[in-house]
Amino acid sequence: MVLFVILVGITGIAASLYPGYSMLSSDLIGLFIASMSIGTILTVLLLPSLPWQPITIIRSSALFMALGLGVTYFSPLGFGILGALASLVMIAQMAFLAGVGEDQGVVMGIFATSSYLGMTLLPFLAGIIVSGLGYPAAFLGAVFLSLTVTFTIGRCTAPERASPEKNQKRNGSEQTIHSSAIKGNFVLRK
Repeated sequence: MVLFVILVGITGIAASLYPGYSMLSSDLIGLFIASMSIGTILTVLLLPSLPWQPITIIRSSALFMALGLGVTYFSPLGFGILGALASLVMIAQMAFLAGVGEDQGVVMGIFATSSYLGMTLLPFLAGIIVSGLGYPAAFLGAVFLSLTVTFTIGRCTAPERASPEKNQKRNGSEQTIHSSAIKGNFVLRK
């Protein structure tokens, strides 16, 4: 989950740092930061089903997010790129987590928590870096984190989704009915 804290938190880093070092008016900065949400919306509307595996999408998005941070450092046009990539990461992460099986509710709760944790923690840490080393160091640190995800995401594996029949053989019928009901499978088998 740390990888997803990083990728979602990167958007928070860009949004929190940009107003401090740009010479743009706050109104204009607000519009550019809003383009991050527009990028997210367009990506979700244009790509309802992704043809690649979730890990491939996350790896590619992390790489392009590093590039998007570079664009954002020099131009506010990078915010739309970061928003589009962040939505790809979230879609791919949910597709990846869909294979978890019985504990899917818990895992999706951790997913939501990791997203908000990244948006909270990473801008705070970037602010500490800015106060000691300056804005370029904070952006480079975020690029480094994004590239770290690019090279480490391949270690993640989703467990094979167990069917209710496999659960019944493994756990007994009562637990199968309970876990199936939690997943929304309300078919009772004898």
